[in-house]
Amino acid sequence: NRILSTSYSSSCRSSLKDVGCNAAFATSCPDSSLWNTASSHCTNTMYSRYNSLVTSYSDGACSDSITGTSTSSGADSWISCPSPMIQADGSIAADLSGSTINGGPCSYPCYYPIYSDTELSDHISLLDAFAWISFILSLILIGLNLIKDVEYRLDHRSSDDLDRFSKVYVRRWLLYPERLQLYFTGCVAMASFTLTLGTFVGDDKKLWCDSNYKDACKAQGSLLEFFGMAAAIWWLCIAFNAWMTIARERSVEETERYEKWYHLVAWSVPGVFLFLVLLPADKIGFPGYSSMWCWIKSDDTGAWQFAFFYSEVGFICVSGFLLFLHICMKIYSLAKESTSGGSLSKREILRRLGPMLLFISLYIFLYGWMFGYRVNLQVERTTYQDAFKSYLTCLLTQWSQSASTGEYSDSCSVSDKPEVGTWYFQTVNLAGLGTFTFLIFGVQSIKERIEKYRDGAYSDDDASPKSAMEMEPSGVKVYQNSSAHVVSSTEPLSLIHISEPTRLLSISYAVFCLKKKKKNTRKTNNNKTQIN
Repeated sequence: NRILSTSYSSSCRSSLKDVGCNAAFATSCPDSSLWNTASSHCTNTMYSRYNSLVTSYSDGACSDSITGTSTSSGADSWISCPSPMIQADGSIAADLSGSTINGGPCSYPCYYPIYSDTELSDHISLLDAFAWISFILSLILIGLNLIKDVEYRLDHRSSDDLDRFSKVYVRRWLLYPERLQLYFTGCVAMASFTLTLGTFVGDDKKLWCDSNYKDACKAQGSLLEFFGMAAAIWWLCIAFNAWMTIARERSVEETERYEKWYHLVAWSVPGVFLFLVLLPADKIGFPGYSSMWCWIKSDDTGAWQFAFFYSEVGFICVSGFLLFLHICMKIYSLAKESTSGGSLSKREILRRLGPMLLFISLYIFLYGWMFGYRVNLQVERTTYQDAFKSYLTCLLTQWSQSASTGEYSDSCSVSDKPEVGTWYFQTVNLAGLGTFTFLIFGVQSIKERIEKYRDGAYSDDDASPKSAMEMEPSGVKVYQNSSAHVVSSTEPLSLIHISEPTRLLSISYAVFCLKKKKKNTRKTNNNKTQIN
C-alpha cells in the first residue's frame, strides 16, 4: 500500500488499500465487494496493476477479473519507488522474469545502480566526451599522415655520388610499414564513434535498456566487438613487425611479405566471432553487469565475454609484452657494444625509437588494465551482487516502513563495489584509445612538419647535398631509393651503429652491424648495401 501514488483520488487509494490489507492479514482472499468497490473508483490500468500485485503477493491464490469503470486520473504514475529504483514496467527497468521479486511494483534499471546518480552522470559524460575526442583526433591523425610529406632520397641516376639527393613527396601511411598504423587507427576511430551513439539517442540509458532501441544497442555492440578486437590484433601486428625489424634485423622488404597474413588474422578473427557465433546466438546486447555500453551479454560465469574478447586481449597483451621485452634487450645490447667514435648514445637511440616503444608499452598497460579489471569483476561477482541485493532489501524495507514519501530517508548504501575511480578509468581506457594514440604519433607528426617548414624542406627548390645531410644525425647516414639502402659515414665507423629510421618515421628501422677491417669494400645487392 505504500506504493500508491498521491496523484490518485482518495476513493481509489482507499478502496485499493482495503483490498491489499485484506489480502495481507485475512485468512481468505479479499471479498468480491472490496474488488467491486475498487473497480468502480479506479481506472482499468490502475485496477489491473494492483490486481497483478495482489496475485503475485498471494502466489496466485487471490485474483479477480473485474475491470474498473472509473476514469480517474493518474494511471501513468500509479506508484512511487525509492531512488534509484523505478517502476517495474518502466522502459529502462530490468527484466525480473523468474526472479524472487517478479511481479513487484518496483524494479531497478537494467544497469546495476550501485553508484550514485551523480557518479553515473559523470561516467556518461566521460564516455561521450572521450569517445568524441578520440574519434576526432583519430581522423586528424589519419589526415596528417595521408597529406604529402617531404623525403630526401639518393638520386638513382647517380648512385655512386653520395652528394646528390632528390626531394620527393610521399603519403606516409600509404607506405609500408606505416600502413599498419593506418589500419590500427582506423579501427580505433570506428570503435570511438560507436561509443557516441548514445548522444544521437539522447540518453545512453535508453540505448542500454529501452526495448525501443534494441536494434541500435545491437549495432553498437556488434561494431564494438568487431573493431575493438581488430584494433587489438593490429596493435600486436605492429609490435611483431617492430620485433622482426629490430630484434631479428629483417629488412622492410622481408617483413612486408607478412602484411597479407596480418590482414587475414586481423579481419577474420573478429568477423568469425561476430557473424558466425555471437549474432546467431543472440549474445549481443546490454551486458547489465561488467559494462556500461552495449556489447556481449553477460552471464553469471562471464563465459561469452571471456571466450570471445577478454581471453584474446589477455593473450595479445602478454605476447606484446614479450616482444617489447625482447626489443628493449636488443636495443640495450647494441647500445652497450657501441663505441664512442660516431656512435649513437642510449639517449639518442631512445629519442629516435621512443615513440614506437612508448606506443607498444602504453597499450600493454591499457590492454592489461582492461583484462585485469574484468577478471576482478568476475572474481568478486558474488560479493558485489550480494551487496547489491542487500542494498535493495534495505531500500524497500525502510521505504515501506516510512509514514509518507516526504518522511522517507535513505540511509542504505552498497557495502562492496568497485572503486569509482577505477570504474572511471576503465571508461576512459576504452573510449580514449584514439586520444592516447594521437598524443604519441600526432604530436610527433605535427612537430616534424613544423621543423621541415622552418628549414625550408617544403620549398620548390631541390635539396642541396648540405641540406640533405643535415636531415640525418652524425655518424652513419642512411638514405633509401627504389633499389638499395646506401650507407655513408662522415666519421670513423664504430663496431655497431643503429641508424636513423630509413624514412624518418615511427616504425621504419634499419639496424646495421659494421665491422672494421683493413680494407673497406661495398657489395650491393637488390635490397641493401653492406660494408665489410
